[in-house]
Amino acid sequence: MAKAAIQLLFGGKQRGINCKAGKTKSQVTGLRINTSGEPSVGAGAISEQDSVPTTLNWHATPAYNVERSTAASENPGRGENEMLSAVEEILIEPETEEREMSSFNHSYICNRLLQQLFTNDQIEALPELTLNIEKGLTPDISIYPKEDVAPDFLNDFAKYPDMPLLAIEVISASQNIQDLLEKSKLLVQHNVKAVWTIEPYTNTIFVTTSKGIQKFPSQMIESEGIQVDFKKIFG
Repeated sequence: MAKAAIQLLFGGKQRGINCKAGKTKSQVTGLRINTSGEPSVGAGAISEQDSVPTTLNWHATPAYNVERSTAASENPGRGENEMLSAVEEILIEPETEEREMSSFNHSYICNRLLQQLFTNDQIEALPELTLNIEKGLTPDISIYPKEDVAPDFLNDFAKYPDMPLLAIEVISASQNIQDLLEKSKLLVQHNVKAVWTIEPYTNTIFVTTSKGIQKFPSQMIESEGIQVDFKKIFG
């Protein structure tokens, strides 16, 4: 993702940070830093075109406030560093897990998986459901017992609190297998019974449970009574 350089003013000195481009005005405008005896510093919209540092020096309705601590007052340099870190966290850190762009193979495999899963009338297979784990984790497919899925169309969940029986991840070209296996372990730690991590290049399926990670070739895989024949996907 492209980054835009911005500058913050601390006591007349400029301090630079990089912020991921693509933040909307509502997300960034309103950030203000309060320092002892110093003017507030606001932040404005950041876009792909911000290739040169932009000095941000105006007042805005504060959406976030970073107050100077007692320790920071005794050590101004430390205070600036603490505030800079806080600003970077607000501007850069995503509220939920960042999703990689799906490749063709990724989309094709997810579609073929869902075709098989939809033939099982005992389950609900939900694509791209964000689970309430840390900042939010979003498996490609989350599978629940049918009786446990009862949508209320007057209320919704940005992060669904109930964990699935099975979560499925398909690796895209831009993703790292190790990262997704770490994600599978985190899902299991939060009571997902099993996670399938599918590696298309080698037609390999990694199955993560509380007992560890097992690796399988393209074959019939079953977890928690849920079956998928990967020979029908990979041929």
